[in-house]
Amino acid sequence: MSSTRAAKRLTVKRPAFALFEGYAVSSIIASFEMAGLLPALESAGLDEQAIIDRDPDAAALLRASLRFLEQRSVVLLDDGVYRLSSYGQEVCRDKGYLVWLVGGYGESLRRVETFLGGGKRYGEEYVRDGKWVAGGAAMLGGKDVVPQAKDLLRQIEFDQVVDLGCGNARLLISICRENGARGVGIDISPEACADAKVAVAAAGLTDEVVITQADAGEIKEIEALPSANLVVTFFLLHEILAQGRDVLADYLTDLSNTLPRGASLLIAEVEPATGERDAHEWFTPEFTYVHALMRQILLPAEEWVAVLEQSGFVVRSVQRNDMPGGILLLAQTAR
Repeated sequence: MSSTRAAKRLTVKRPAFALFEGYAVSSIIASFEMAGLLPALESAGLDEQAIIDRDPDAAALLRASLRFLEQRSVVLLDDGVYRLSSYGQEVCRDKGYLVWLVGGYGESLRRVETFLGGGKRYGEEYVRDGKWVAGGAAMLGGKDVVPQAKDLLRQIEFDQVVDLGCGNARLLISICRENGARGVGIDISPEACADAKVAVAAAGLTDEVVITQADAGEIKEIEALPSANLVVTFFLLHEILAQGRDVLADYLTDLSNTLPRGASLLIAEVEPATGERDAHEWFTPEFTYVHALMRQILLPAEEWVAVLEQSGFVVRSVQRNDMPGGILLLAQTAR
């Protein structure tokens, strides 16, 4: 059988191998980013000396990883140097999604069988990796959410920002730098806060931006809120919603009562997958499923508007963005 016929037969008759390949490629690309190797492939490339210099003990595995990526057309070997192919460049433009899934939720997804029938629950024996959830979200958000978010922020005035669920604080740093504002970042993950503090120091903003490890769900414990005229919260509120819609409404009511009159609230969330047979949805079914694993639900845009207005906010804008299923809501306190 010719190689062309064999490939066609494999595609038509054995589609599981496409998933098999995708899993391996996604895992390696995400791991290269997490290990700090991907930037080299994205720029000058990796030659044999760079492979040895990187870590002599891991050189054999690194070579095998690069050969595999070459076989899957992600990299090209050109005059002894591995570089991303045009296909690899396209894939790596969306590497944040791979880091978010593989790095952030890979271990939890590997344990689905125990959640289904092994008597274990997410959040007890197994949890997500907060560092890479935050890191992946920052990468994908920087490309697909932040540009539209900054367009919305240009419509308002502010000088004191609180970022609830700040992750590695890249968004907060960018907002404060571009607007001459002071900021406070709140996150429950010690790993994310450690990365955030490093990023703040590297940006030279230690006097302007403060990172605090705390539960963003405890509004009354966040001392910076009464003087903040902007709160941003990206992909946090669905975690509050997991405790019930009434809990979310109470949380938002506490927030609106704590903020000064006219303060702005910028929210980024993801709408749930529709499941429509004739619609191929990118990302949203996986995002919806991962959050179901954590016993969390998602809301469509109109329900976010309803709960915000119920809680003392006036919704000024609802926009979709380049993140599949992503929505941005800009609201203000009404009291």
